[in-house]
Amino acid sequence: EKTRWWSACYIADTIPLVPLCNRHEAWMNGMQPCRPSNVDDAKQCVPPHVAAAMTFYPMIIITTGNTVEEDMIFHPSLEEALRVGAAYWMERQFADKDRHWYMLQFNDMLEIATSTLS
Repeated sequence: EKTRWWSACYIADTIPLVPLCNRHEAWMNGMQPCRPSNVDDAKQCVPPHVAAAMTFYPMIIITTGNTVEEDMIFHPSLEEALRVGAAYWMERQFADKDRHWYMLQFNDMLEIATSTLS
């Protein structure tokens, strides 16, 4: 039986992003989608107790012209890939240089979201 691998990625701009306003980690610059490119950065997006129970498989996608197309991180289940995808989105929206999204209280997130929109 073949093994299936899953990756969390956005295929359309259907999920609006709050403008970043320099709140994001260095690897999440405004020109990139909210994708970490290595396992260590990916694990920083999820709470430590959750990351410890997850499996992250780094893979490099190579085109037929032998050039690197993109770095991707795969997961052994669709559920895990979706959880990590949601964590990437939350990290990009709410993290700052000192705290990850999961360190914030809900009211802190509301304040960030409303202050950025005004």
